[in-house]
Amino acid sequence: MVTNLLSIENLVVNPAESGGTRFLLVSVALELREPSLVEELGARDVELRDALLRCFGMKTVDELTDVAQREALMQ
Repeated sequence: MVTNLLSIENLVVNPAESGGTRFLLVSVALELREPSLVEELGARDVELRDALLRCFGMKTVDELTDVAQREALMQ
């Protein structure tokens, strides 16, 4: 069992260039090096969700669905 895991669930993202006609429901799990970061980032949930929404929202539908780009998204 991984104890350094922080889950962010149910982010609704409007991909770039979709004109608001497409959306993506995203859940993210972050594996953190330090256990203390789980609590620290959990306390900053709103900021973390905003950063993730901006990150995913800058990508087009094609970029988000391209399996070849999955590793880059994970980084």
